[in-house]
Amino acid sequence: MRLMDATLVAGAKIDNVAAWCRANGVNPRTFYRHRQRIEAEGEWRPRSRRPKTSPNATPPEIVAEIVRLRGELAPDNGADNIRAGLETLANTQDWAGRGWRVPVRATINRILDRHGLLAKNPAKRPRASWRRFSYARPRDCYQIDGTEYTLADGSTVVAIDVIDDCSRVWVASHVAPAETIDAALAAIGKAVAQWGPPGMVLADNGAAFAHKNRTRDKTLTSRFSRTLAREHGCRVIHSSPYHPQTCGKVE
Repeated sequence: MRLMDATLVAGAKIDNVAAWCRANGVNPRTFYRHRQRIEAEGEWRPRSRRPKTSPNATPPEIVAEIVRLRGELAPDNGADNIRAGLETLANTQDWAGRGWRVPVRATINRILDRHGLLAKNPAKRPRASWRRFSYARPRDCYQIDGTEYTLADGSTVVAIDVIDDCSRVWVASHVAPAETIDAALAAIGKAVAQWGPPGMVLADNGAAFAHKNRTRDKTLTSRFSRTLAREHGCRVIHSSPYHPQTCGKVE
């Protein structure tokens, strides 16, 4: 394409367009289209392919609200909190009358990125974390994590879930008022009772899994790790910058 455009801009005479196109691997229709625009504008410049109208685009008023909430909700001004603020506005008469919809999380992040409001730190995540970790055999490696939920009466509970790292089977779940070591051990106990003990358990550094206690030999360990090793013969691997695959799979 560059050779063709340079030839046309230079005004070189081409007697046989079909033969020239065959020799240079160019479609004749492309040749005539480029020549017509170069004759009219003096050069070839790619034009924007953006449609003239975007019916599904986020309205400017909602974009302005997203930018405003980004500044007002600091430091908890992520996409999820911004979306929660927009859902509150959606209940107003002005919003409902215009037929606006609350954007999804990905749309909010794209809007923040276009306005330069999205914090980026590409060096923060280790390259090793992009390698997908999946244990080779089922029932040999479990992963445990707790998620907090707010009930209708305003109270909070924590659901501690256990999955099989190889097959992603949801092997156990235990609900407790808080994320404690006893609740985590109860969840693992349910998994072991139905599926058998694993060789290892992956966990993050939550208080229920990585609460440090100093033992007699002056080493740091946790009651969660000691109990699993004593009762089920399995070891616990906590997330670290060099082993981040222990996080996020339960979610």
